[in-house]
Amino acid sequence: MGITLRVPAAMVLGVLAMTGICSAQITATSKKFTTNADFATGTVFNLTNTPADQLQLPSVATTFPIMWIANAGEDTVVKINTQTNKQLARYKTWISYATSCTSNHCSNAYAGAAPSRTAVDSDGNVYVANRHFDSKPPSIMKILATGYIDRNGNGVEDTSTDTNGNGVIEYSEMIALPDTNGNGILDNSELLDERVAWIVQAPPATAGGLGRSLSIAPGGDLYLGIYYQSVYYRFSSVTGSLLGGPFPTPGNSPYGSIVDSTGILWGASLGSNLLKFNTLTNTTVGVYGHPGADYGIAIGPDNTGALSVYQANYSGYGYTKYNSVTNTWSTPYLGFSSLGVATDGSGNIFVGNTTSSGIRKYAPDGTFLCAGAQQPGTEAPRGVVVDSDGNVWAVHLNTDNLSKFRGTDCAALGVFPSGNRPYTYTDATGIQRFTSTAPTGTFTFVLNSGLAGNYLQKVQWNTEGGSVPTNTSIVVAARGAATLAGLGAATFTNLSNNARACVAGQFIEVRATLSTTVPGTTPVLTDISASGKCDVNGDGAVNSIDISLINAARNTTITDACDARDADANLIINVNDSRQCALKCTKPNCAL
Repeated sequence: MGITLRVPAAMVLGVLAMTGICSAQITATSKKFTTNADFATGTVFNLTNTPADQLQLPSVATTFPIMWIANAGEDTVVKINTQTNKQLARYKTWISYATSCTSNHCSNAYAGAAPSRTAVDSDGNVYVANRHFDSKPPSIMKILATGYIDRNGNGVEDTSTDTNGNGVIEYSEMIALPDTNGNGILDNSELLDERVAWIVQAPPATAGGLGRSLSIAPGGDLYLGIYYQSVYYRFSSVTGSLLGGPFPTPGNSPYGSIVDSTGILWGASLGSNLLKFNTLTNTTVGVYGHPGADYGIAIGPDNTGALSVYQANYSGYGYTKYNSVTNTWSTPYLGFSSLGVATDGSGNIFVGNTTSSGIRKYAPDGTFLCAGAQQPGTEAPRGVVVDSDGNVWAVHLNTDNLSKFRGTDCAALGVFPSGNRPYTYTDATGIQRFTSTAPTGTFTFVLNSGLAGNYLQKVQWNTEGGSVPTNTSIVVAARGAATLAGLGAATFTNLSNNARACVAGQFIEVRATLSTTVPGTTPVLTDISASGKCDVNGDGAVNSIDISLINAARNTTITDACDARDADANLIINVNDSRQCALKCTKPNCAL
């Protein structure tokens, strides 16, 4: 009987939270993975190995056990471990010399930068949008889930962390964001926290327009919606560079959005309509009116399997449902208002009940399942977030905290601090991306070659069979760095199967991403092998055959830095190369 590998989300958590390494490290130049035991030496996320000795998507997907909540009253975003309920880090999102909340616009969620919307990508990185009530253009900040950018070259990760171990990040445990050049904006050269990758501003024409919508398209690009101007802009999630826009959305004022697996962006309005926008063509498909006024937005398959869009409704309709196949609206429950809505991996709907200040859960067909009463010290939920265990978090703007409920029966699980004026009601854990948006899982590993001049030669997969049905995909990518910590800031390059790769770095990270646009259908990964320097024949192992091939080319001058025979990277194949590679043999005595 196979063992489900869905639980290594806990492993990913420990990796993300404590070491900054996104996958298990293997000391080797080459490696082949083909059995359950092999795959267990890497990091498996959101995949199952049932049947045995292969990886595929599970029937119910999950996400990282990390939640990102933007605190609008203090211009920060806090990183929370959703299994221990402890804060791991807190990052300032705009110019701040503050050592306390009173130095900012404390208790005012509608002044200054005022971050609100967050989006989590497939690697666990977060993007947070500053709305900017200070008449500046909206801005987006990217924070890395793993690794760091060693800007000062000290070899130490300078970042926010819980130094006193009390589970709450205090102001002394954050890193300032000073405006050192005095230009009134935050420049990338002024970033001091080395987990913060970049910050960019929308074009000057958006000043005062308020960035109230942020979502990620299937390819990874970001869409930032400008509320008062009814437009979206497209940005690169890798560099933050502006890729396009403005793209008009006439009749819809962007107030939150999410993109489905086909590239359709669905947008809320803080009014009475839903936007359908095609990110493949950057055009508005339609704007559809609905009963009452909307706030939060979520998507998921209903009981028929059709993608439905759910909008929280603060006009007494509970929540509204738009069936994207039949193009029809329904209002399953009346008599209460809501601001936050979310769906889990099974398509269940969770709604924040502002009328009674609790939460309610519904099945995909609209059947009421349970309710969670308001917990002490909280007020009406602003946002609702589902975590990796299927539990539900309510975000309380005016009481500066979060309440947690068990996803199965809505039982209360406690109240936890967030920061000043938490204002997140978007997908703060990334579960929408991993489930209804585009079911995705990854297998990742890091090879430590021990060679400063190492290059990844090639990667092969599914040599033992495997399958990639229509509407599914297996995408393999790699990145390299001189240090383990440097991997987090490096960029992945997509690879072709059994083709030249030539990715440089002593540390090479390889990631296989399995995805589908049709829930219930999955690709199958039966094996994957990566070959670095010394693995001359590219079979995923270093042995006597490779040493013989190196010796046969002794005293040969080469021009290709990626040559597998040149272990010491001096562009001459000599005895030193065979000696170094002999130390890298997969088995004792370089046995086959």
